Amino acid sequence: MTNKEITRREMLKSMGVLCTAALLPCKDTIPSSSNPSSSPSPTTPLNLTATRLSRSTPTVTEEIYLPHITSTPPPTWTGLSFIVIMCDTLRYDYIGFNGNTHTQTPNIDAFAAQSQVFDKAYAGGFPTLLNRAELFTGRYMFPCMGWEDIPAEETVLAQVLNDEGYTTGLVFDTWHLKAHQFSFDRAFGSWHWIRGQENDRYSTIPLHPSLPASPEKLRHGAVVIEQYLRNVSKRQGESDYFVARTMQTAIEWLRDNYNQNKWTLPQKSVPVGNV
Repeated sequence: MTNKEITRREMLKSMGVLCTAALLPCKDTIPSSSNPSSSPSPTTPLNLTATRLSRSTPTVTEEIYLPHITSTPPPTWTGLSFIVIMCDTLRYDYIGFNGNTHTQTPNIDAFAAQSQVFDKAYAGGFPTLLNRAELFTGRYMFPCMGWEDIPAEETVLAQVLNDEGYTTGLVFDTWHLKAHQFSFDRAFGSWHWIRGQENDRYSTIPLHPSLPASPEKLRHGAVVIEQYLRNVSKRQGESDYFVARTMQTAIEWLRDNYNQNKWTLPQKSVPVGNV
């Protein structure tokens, strides 16, 4: 180790590389669809034993089948691009590959089987906005920042990546990132806000939705829950939930941008149902 100090910009670059490393596949996972020796079957089994960075932990082992996607041409760019997915809030002990056999998380388990798992990576600040601010700035914001926008003088990750030639995008359903004229989308090349979370003024109908309990039992009385119930009143199926809409929008962004020289796509979502 040396005593050399690194700049904030160098640290944010390192954060990007670390996110990429977490997505790099391990050995003995899905064969490439371009490999002639790959099975013609539309699915390939995975052994769900996640590779862990910090320690060896017993895991649930089973076969999960992931589809081969062959309709999209391979990208011409072969460098490092990365996706950051943030789930608010996802408990460690509710994940299958961490040993939970009650809650079903087959897609996360299959992803972990191809990835490097960091068992001892901890968030600095817990509240929604401060947690995002720490991700975007690489600093501990909890001691010095309230429920507010990222200070204008802070260098943000998207800015650093833009300077390095990345195509950057942000997909989120966490309405606080843009509510109250906040600018957590700062410096991203594009941003997509999936509307309707909490008391986002997204829908005006029905005027008086049925409440799940007496107003005095609700955290903010009837105001917040009534607005939320209006926002979700037209749900017909799983694809209408916020997490599904967020991920579908992200997929569409990737299809449009996958052949850029390099790209990054953070996603912010509150998970609903199996993932």
